[in-house]
Amino acid sequence: MLRDVNNGYRGLLVILSAFMIQFISFGISLSIGVYNVEFLDYWSDRKTVSVSLIGAINIGFFLGAGPLTSFLMWKLEHRTIVMIGAALSTVGMLPLPYLSSLDYYCAFYGVLAGLGFCFVYVPSHVMSGLYFDKHRSLATGVATAGSGLGNTVMPIFIAYLIEEYSWKGSLLILAGLCFNLFVFAALLSPLPPNTTMELIVQEDVKERETMLMVQLENVALKQPQEPETISDIEVLVQERGLEDCNKMSLNKSGSTCTCTKEVNTQQNCLENVDTQSFEESEISTHAVPGESGTMEKNNTPQCSEKDEHSKKPLSIFCDFKFDVFFFNNLLWNTTSLMAFSFAPEFFVTRDISKIDAAFMMTVCGFGTFTGSVLGGVVGNCACVNRLVFYTVACLMLGLPLVLLPIVESDLIVYTALMLGFGMFFGIVLGLLVIITSDLLGSDRIGDGLGFLMLSNGIGCFVGPVLAAAIREAMGNYDSVMYTAGLICVLSAVLMMLIPVQALLCDSHSRKHDMALKYTSVQESS
Repeated sequence: MLRDVNNGYRGLLVILSAFMIQFISFGISLSIGVYNVEFLDYWSDRKTVSVSLIGAINIGFFLGAGPLTSFLMWKLEHRTIVMIGAALSTVGMLPLPYLSSLDYYCAFYGVLAGLGFCFVYVPSHVMSGLYFDKHRSLATGVATAGSGLGNTVMPIFIAYLIEEYSWKGSLLILAGLCFNLFVFAALLSPLPPNTTMELIVQEDVKERETMLMVQLENVALKQPQEPETISDIEVLVQERGLEDCNKMSLNKSGSTCTCTKEVNTQQNCLENVDTQSFEESEISTHAVPGESGTMEKNNTPQCSEKDEHSKKPLSIFCDFKFDVFFFNNLLWNTTSLMAFSFAPEFFVTRDISKIDAAFMMTVCGFGTFTGSVLGGVVGNCACVNRLVFYTVACLMLGLPLVLLPIVESDLIVYTALMLGFGMFFGIVLGLLVIITSDLLGSDRIGDGLGFLMLSNGIGCFVGPVLAAAIREAMGNYDSVMYTAGLICVLSAVLMMLIPVQALLCDSHSRKHDMALKYTSVQESS
């Protein structure tokens, strides 16, 4: 059973709330393709690019306002921000049936509803990751599955509402649905005090113990002419914040010191660590490589200027891996919104009825739902390289879009391709938070996810506009699908730079070590 950080079940309630929030917000935003068919008929005198701005602005603010939301999470409670988002999304949707200007739709549906969806999505998604440690990948995958289920149910549900109540009447019903976001916001229990520090302690102490044992073993292997005293080892133990744990007993034997580990559990150690002193003496294990703290003789840790700089939100862009991940997100979001915005219109031009086109988007949403759960489950397996799994999912995400224009008008084949597209889209979404945690550390999930939302928002804004421009230039939607697929393949290729950079750094490190050993041998001889 999944449990939250306090061994209770409030985390499960947070997961349920995040699931339903994503169900509503993503379900409405990603169903814009169904409305685009109606919008193009209603504003027949306007160009496709102009009509595409409605959905582009909405999803752009939905994801692009991530940094603003991340900043607000430092100032306000997560639940408060979600409440504000629920109000904005409801106000943005409610007047739409009574408006007739495309500009007003861009302002209310695009800006207000999009900003509201961002405010409800980011804090709830971050909380689903913070409440869990061991099963974080699975927890965030289950929460992300809400977006897939919303994208499954909403297109066919909206198509039914349009048939029964017209497209303007359906918008009024969706406004009522947005009002329910207040309920799910109320269920987001705030994290208990000092929970964030407890999570960092649990994640860091094991690695610090390993580093300590390695350094102590190195001390024991030193030459007799370089003796170490008991006090030197005690200083090392104190630097690691373990002096109160009673885990280490020191014995002096001749000119060397040995360290023996008592049979004491890590949990007892965590109970004895003073979190305040740990926070003051912490040298983050998730800092940018090459940054470290310096210790004075009085054993008081002093962080360098680089460590202070690494705590700033923008410092995450000093990490090459995150920079690659940022642009990868921009590319695959461009692809996704090109497909979600104009796939229904593409199917209509292939002599597929509007209701069948909406059904295929529903199948795509079902694939997203299953893919999100699959991505969370597989990503939680220790034997799986999550970065490779994510890269392969990005590559496969573009393949169905390239195949769509090649296939003849076959409803079954189209359905299968959209199912595959949705499944790989869900896998990518399900791994988003856990990959961010792997690259930056759990203590910087909020900052990382906030800036990724900016990347996603830029891609989602560019996608529909780019697709409309290609449609106007080429006169068909085939070129739109080809372009979307190739952009997604490019996003996968970009992710391959991360292991390449790691290999190059490892090779350089080995050469450096060999040079040091050679120099040492020469000096000794």
